[in-house]
Amino acid sequence: MEAVLTKESVISAQLNDIMEELHEFVSNIQKPDLRNDSWKNSMLEYCDELSERMSEIHQILIEKREEYSGSLEELSQHIQAYSAELASRPDVRQLKDLYTRLSSNYEEMVLNFQELKISGLKKITRSSHLKPTNYARSIFHMVMGMTSMVMYQFVLTQQQAVIILTTMAVFFGSLEITRRFSERWNDFLVDKVFAIIARPFERHHTNGATYYLIALALITPFFSKPAVLVAVLILGFADPMASIIGKRFGKRKLFLDKSYAGTIAFFVTATLVSTIYMAFALPQLSLVLVLFLSASIAIVGTITELFSSRIDDNFSIPVVCTLAGSLLLHIGNVI
Repeated sequence: MEAVLTKESVISAQLNDIMEELHEFVSNIQKPDLRNDSWKNSMLEYCDELSERMSEIHQILIEKREEYSGSLEELSQHIQAYSAELASRPDVRQLKDLYTRLSSNYEEMVLNFQELKISGLKKITRSSHLKPTNYARSIFHMVMGMTSMVMYQFVLTQQQAVIILTTMAVFFGSLEITRRFSERWNDFLVDKVFAIIARPFERHHTNGATYYLIALALITPFFSKPAVLVAVLILGFADPMASIIGKRFGKRKLFLDKSYAGTIAFFVTATLVSTIYMAFALPQLSLVLVLFLSASIAIVGTITELFSSRIDDNFSIPVVCTLAGSLLLHIGNVI
């Protein structure tokens, strides 16, 4: 029994290490710095090291689940192709295409590791997945947040909003269900319909828009308009700002993959958008009270975003911020 446990621990340690190394490698090649010889040389060395390490665990996967060795072999081939392209006269479009393939390969590997059920293997959380910088996704977040605020504040009644949100949640939920039964349909949705805003791991997992719609469909019927819209604006603006700033300046990590820079950006942005909205929507409040309420809700949202490693933050942030906003606004005797 002890020998089995020892073997399992060795295997899990190897798989954990290769998962971390692959995550770092694929994250670093999203935007190749081809003018920097130091970057090119370090990536070439990284490719060689990864290829060597992956050959070591190839036999492990064959022994555990033979069909998983194929995805690992494909990933290894793409790493070698990336290395060959980088070592020659690299073409940016070719490198971008290889990055896309490697991202997909990595997420498939993470999914395979999750199914191995090896003792000691790290549990898959949101920080295990790739989160590439995606300005289109960030802009989409902000546009949807602003559009939702304008529509609900000036156009729709609560009942109308609930009907629309419920219909959209059911529609997107249906897409999530049907794409599980057809690989071609899944590829079409991920690679064609939502390609510009999709993240690599969403090929195999529920996408953020579905979580967001479910959250809004749940909170809108039961909470006041100001509480809901503050949460919508925080998710729409603070979450993408945290991602952008965190990716660019987040060298020091605060918790898992969350950085000090990204967390501060989330809090500042959340406070700002909440203050602007409440100053407009609740003119009877003093500026001091508006700032206090905004900062308080922003703190709650920041903590929620920081620790949403297992629950998608497109669900947790609007729900928790709405609850906090409703409570604080009630205490302030404004609703």
